[in-house]
Amino acid sequence: MNRFLAAILIASATWVAPVLAQDNSYPSENWTVPYSGKLNEFPPCETQSIRALISRRFAATRSEYWGEPKAILDIDNVKTIGFRPEGLAYIPRLYCEGVAQTSDGVKRRIVYSIIEEAGMSGIGFGVDWCVVGLDPNYAYAPACRAAMP
Repeated sequence: MNRFLAAILIASATWVAPVLAQDNSYPSENWTVPYSGKLNEFPPCETQSIRALISRRFAATRSEYWGEPKAILDIDNVKTIGFRPEGLAYIPRLYCEGVAQTSDGVKRRIVYSIIEEAGMSGIGFGVDWCVVGLDPNYAYAPACRAAMP
């Protein structure tokens, strides 16, 4: 019986291997639901509405989940640190970083990405962020490295 199972595993691995080895350069713009994949169609990292969205969601998360009334007061020194560094086969993302002034008076590095078609119900741009030193469940550990390109 063990040899039979081993044979099945080996056979299935040979069928799956070509699928896993597909070329990773097929642009996401050519998927069934296409992305534009054009940098000029992304809102710039400095866009006030993006920074306000991060601030609102940060305050809500800190309050609701962590029971801490901490907020981002401002995000300064914003710059772009990458665009589509993972390659063409991934959903287009614009990576940004800046300095977040939090309500406890501390300035911390913040990294965030603007994701195409990742807004509410897949419409518009979505945003993912991490404030260095304020990642209590280590979702982007170490020091928000996992949120960077």
